[in-house]
Amino acid sequence: MNKPISKNRQPLTRKERRRKLQAKQPAENEVMQKHSLTLVVKRVSTSLLFWLIFSITVGSFLFLAYPRVSVYPGKTLNPDDPFQIPFILKNDGYLPINDIHYSLSLENIEFRQGNTLPRAYSRINETQIPRLVTSGSSTISLKPFIDLLRQSFGIFLPPKAVTSAEIYIDLSYRSYLIPHNFTNRIGFKAGISSTGNYVWSEYHS
Repeated sequence: MNKPISKNRQPLTRKERRRKLQAKQPAENEVMQKHSLTLVVKRVSTSLLFWLIFSITVGSFLFLAYPRVSVYPGKTLNPDDPFQIPFILKNDGYLPINDIHYSLSLENIEFRQGNTLPRAYSRINETQIPRLVTSGSSTISLKPFIDLLRQSFGIFLPPKAVTSAEIYIDLSYRSYLIPHNFTNRIGFKAGISSTGNYVWSEYHS
């Protein structure tokens, strides 16, 4: 049962009101601090979640959009001639690549007679391919080198006349989504294997 309020109760003095207010103040400050801490935690959590989602989105985009190109030797057409072999240019990425340019350079040809051409031919057979779809490929022929060697020596080279040679394929291409021109220089070196056939392997000078 509530006690009746005494009509004779004296109002609080200024000093008593100040004490009462000071007693309530710590509790209110504690409530405000807890509320502020909750807001900070929520903001940090929201910010971390945003940047996590943003990072995953950007990473996924780059993984899918970044172009991947490979070049490798195909099947030889004449085991006695190192230049009678096509090279395969392939799009290994997840999206098409556009505006592909390539050129060939032939260096450090060594002949069985002991002769050497250190800087034979550069920027030969400059070719443009408008587009390569995903897993699409195109053939790079070394026939221009055969024609140039024939012009230089006047005759076809005899079988196994070359003991080693280096070629470089300079590439440039554009990604389907990334506004950037990518470039690459891939080298291969030919040598005679233990079976007597020419073998081309990737070479880093």
